[in-house]
Amino acid sequence: MANKAAVIDYFTLQKPESPAYAGLFIVGMVTLVVGLLFTLVFTDMILFGLIAVPFSFIFFHFWQKPYREALARYNARPTDEQMDNWLTEDLNRSVKKFAFEKFNIDPNKVEEDKYMIVPTPVYWKLGGISDGNLLRRMGKDGRYRYSVWNVEVFLMTKNYMSAFECIYDWLSDRRLYEGTNEFFYTDMASIKTMAEPVDRVLFGTENQKVGDANKFKVVNVSGDVMDITTEIPSLSAPQKMVMKVDKVVQMLRVMLRNRRIEEDLSYGASKTEPKIEKNTSKTDGNTDGGKMNEGQTTEHH
Repeated sequence: MANKAAVIDYFTLQKPESPAYAGLFIVGMVTLVVGLLFTLVFTDMILFGLIAVPFSFIFFHFWQKPYREALARYNARPTDEQMDNWLTEDLNRSVKKFAFEKFNIDPNKVEEDKYMIVPTPVYWKLGGISDGNLLRRMGKDGRYRYSVWNVEVFLMTKNYMSAFECIYDWLSDRRLYEGTNEFFYTDMASIKTMAEPVDRVLFGTENQKVGDANKFKVVNVSGDVMDITTEIPSLSAPQKMVMKVDKVVQMLRVMLRNRRIEEDLSYGASKTEPKIEKNTSKTDGNTDGGKMNEGQTTEHH
């Protein structure tokens, strides 16, 4: 994974405060006392200066050293862009690769327009995640970087859509609450978009709710639902990591259309694309990032 120490430094280091002016007064007083002691022994003021001045510089150097080292470490933290790139690399390595293993498909043989990765941040208490690993920090762009993510991977195969979901603890490089699901295209009845409240309390607060989540739901003809969160606006994740619900649905429609065109060419069968429904009303429900209902398998690592 990315340099773990550097990632932790990004989240935890605070800019050190420069030593107080009182410290400079102490340095001056120590130099004066040393000078007075030397005058009791030496009458040669030139010799006194040759000894007292270097002593003052040495004392000042060691007094400032902890601050300079802390400031250098703070300034060496990864940039926001580096953090975004490292997270993307680790999601591809630890989540996407594992998802394709679950799908039993070689990722090197899948075109980029046949799959998508949808990450959303997690910033509420969650079993299996220690409080020390639940971190976030605002970047220079005014967006937060997070250490825990809900990640969903979608793959369009010839006849069905496969989905993998997990919670990804970046600092420990662990996947939790893994689940898989699949819907056959012929069984898809509709795709609904909506906003729903996240019934969770924001970490570090007593009762502040996380806010609304933008979601879409793939509904099966049997009534089964694949529930996917694409963004939680109040968490203000980096734009690079945000998948807007309209964009995801558009991508899903294009992938479905391409798959069905291939089916029509192969089998001469006329297929009907599932209708897209947009529902802007808010409904009650628990949202942990994404939900997979019937057909889900769960593993804990």
